[in-house]
Amino acid sequence: MHLLSERLPLQQQLMDRAFTEIHNNSLQQLAFLIRELQIREMSQQELIEYLRQVYQDIQTSVENLKE
Repeated sequence: MHLLSERLPLQQQLMDRAFTEIHNNSLQQLAFLIRELQIREMSQQELIEYLRQVYQDIQTSVENLKE
């Protein structure tokens, strides 16, 4: 029981950090992309590269939490 009560705050901190990382980085990038698509055309390749970068940023954020 004691071990569980110690792990819960740590898990909550990790979840909070993950939310903050994703919100401050990846979600902001996606919002920018949406605005860009509304005002100009973008090639499919350019769009794929941008989305790939957002995906990689999310992966990096998650991997950093595991450390």
